[in-house]
Amino acid sequence: MDKIQRASRKSLSRWGWKAFLIMAIGALLLTGCEALETLRLLGIRQEWEITFYKAEKWELSLRLIVPPEAMETELVREDVESEVQAYLQEKAPGVKASWRKEQEGQNTVYYATFEGEGWHKLNEFFFDGNASISRREGKLYFSYPISPLEGMLTSSVTLRGGKIISSNADEITDGSAIWYHPAGTIEAVLTEKGGFNWLVILLALLGLSAIGGTIAFITRRKTSKGKGIACPKCGMVNRPGAKFCKRCGAKL
Repeated sequence: MDKIQRASRKSLSRWGWKAFLIMAIGALLLTGCEALETLRLLGIRQEWEITFYKAEKWELSLRLIVPPEAMETELVREDVESEVQAYLQEKAPGVKASWRKEQEGQNTVYYATFEGEGWHKLNEFFFDGNASISRREGKLYFSYPISPLEGMLTSSVTLRGGKIISSNADEITDGSAIWYHPAGTIEAVLTEKGGFNWLVILLALLGLSAIGGTIAFITRRKTSKGKGIACPKCGMVNRPGAKFCKRCGAKL
């Protein structure tokens, strides 16, 4: 533990508190090999996920798993929120951020979500300009080389969009590409994810309403023929041939 703490202090003396504070809530910015090596020695691991929306909007979600040994060091502080907010205002103005901390077993887990606009801002903010993000002919092309040390710290990487066209991911679904313990270069061609199509939703609701009305009408007719006349107002089943409902008096 003393060796880890000495290595951590040495790393921070070069890279500064702000970089680690971002790491402490999940945004592991690429600040250099020594900072990443410090996290590896502490047993800290990360998972990150990016969702690409239309109009160059994006959402970055991170999950940082901190073991109890790392929580005992002087690196992990409680007053991270104000420092992180100041860093974001300087490094990535216009990016919205939220985070929370939970306990999962013996590990402390930091969750962070960042939302912004512009592929260039995402590249500068999270990838330190080392990713390639471009849009051509209606498709989004993404490429990012992960260093071996960063790969050792990363449990999984997920890219989400409307549809994954091609990728070198370990697992591909219709709208996501997932790499487990990634190494080398992450590559994917995908389409952006759109918002809710309210017209489609409205038509679906109208369709369900029409189906429900048809079923109710058929059921009422069967009830009227078999057991009597169902009141259109209260639903009471009256004897065949009745002219008025015996419950509410409505005309049948």
